[in-house]
Amino acid sequence: MQKRWRTSLAVRFNILQCRRVKEDIARKMSEEEGIKKGLVCIFSVLEPCRTFSFKFEKGRPFVQTAKRKCLFIYFYFMDRELGLIHVKLQTWFPMQIQVYPNGHDAHNSFGKSFTHKQLQKYKHLVDDLHSIK
Repeated sequence: MQKRWRTSLAVRFNILQCRRVKEDIARKMSEEEGIKKGLVCIFSVLEPCRTFSFKFEKGRPFVQTAKRKCLFIYFYFMDRELGLIHVKLQTWFPMQIQVYPNGHDAHNSFGKSFTHKQLQKYKHLVDDLHSIK
């Protein structure tokens, strides 16, 4: 099941409650809406994550790693040069952020790492993220 809202920015925000390929859904949305650049959609998904929990042993607290389910927010963007990219934000401590440039295609086109020149070329993507309010 999928719930859909429109924000004041006219961007789709979806809560995905079943296993679906998010990249395929985002790509279809960008085609339907004719989005060539910028934010395409936002997904909210409950997934397993690594986090921490407090334990008490011998009367003293300590922090231990734990596996739990937490909410992840996926921001999908369309870039004219890179194509579809997304940012994955974990909403539970330690709040990791992962950036996936163009899904699997970037891995094929750039190899396993980015050069400094390539990173400078795509610096505008980070600047675009800062401009979203």
